[in-house]
Amino acid sequence: FVSYISKFALVVSVIQLITGLIGLAMQRSKLVSKSFLLAAVALIVLATLVVPASAAELTVGTGGQYTTIQQAVNAAKSGDTISIAPGTYTENVVVDKPLTITAASERPTVHAADASKDVFLLTSPGVHINGLTITGGESGVKLQNTSKCVVTNVFAQDNVRGVYLSYSTENEVSNNNLANNGYRVYGDYAS
Repeated sequence: FVSYISKFALVVSVIQLITGLIGLAMQRSKLVSKSFLLAAVALIVLATLVVPASAAELTVGTGGQYTTIQQAVNAAKSGDTISIAPGTYTENVVVDKPLTITAASERPTVHAADASKDVFLLTSPGVHINGLTITGGESGVKLQNTSKCVVTNVFAQDNVRGVYLSYSTENEVSNNNLANNGYRVYGDYAS
């Protein structure tokens, strides 16, 4: 927080310096307009306020920061990666922000805590699920009203539906083993 205050103070100082210089130039020359001054200040403010976001990696399982995937999802910020250690996790996970959820090494298993619900329910665009075994739910992975999600290298088995696309478009489902489900890929109003 302190670094943001310092950056803001620096931005204000730079803006004051530049406005003073431009104001001086305007007094000496009628060619520089007020709109140029406003445009220059706006560009400077925008350039200094754009802070590149850095994604964090959150870990789940033995030696990790979290014991459940849902805890990590809840703590994550958009763009973060959740790395899951080998093991079996019994839970139903709702993902409501763009995240990457991936196996740390060997393929972890995520088994539905409630078989009448989806093991993974994705409600945000830009979610990536990779390298997991997903079992025992209504759907292994359900994409609900979303787009630009990627489900890859997943073994989904013993679900009613391996992957369920509901009102979802522009998603990628590739390189998966979806055998031993009622339906492998099921779509309602999806493309």
